Amino acid sequence: MHTLVGTLAQEQKEEIVRDITRIHCETTGCLPQFVQIQFDEVKPGDIFQNAKLSRAVRLHGRIRAGRDARHEAPLASESVANLTSSIRAPNSATG
Repeated sequence: MHTLVGTLAQEQKEEIVRDITRIHCETTGCLPQFVQIQFDEVKPGDIFQNAKLSRAVRLHGRIRAGRDARHEAPLASESVANLTSSIRAPNSATG
């Protein structure tokens, strides 16, 4: 996941990790130890969209070989919904 430095508080990151891990395990039946989540914070000025600076949070998902397409849509849509909810919550890092 790519965000600007300070976009997410530690509590928000932990909530996102819990949600994505739960969604992944419920959708695929895998064990939690197989879910890996990494946060990459970048400097303002390092994320662009449509040739303009962007503050967007980017969630990148990789599904291992062997998972069929029926897992992809639920993983993506539920993860995005939970991420959106977590980011909208107030946090001290962004005011």
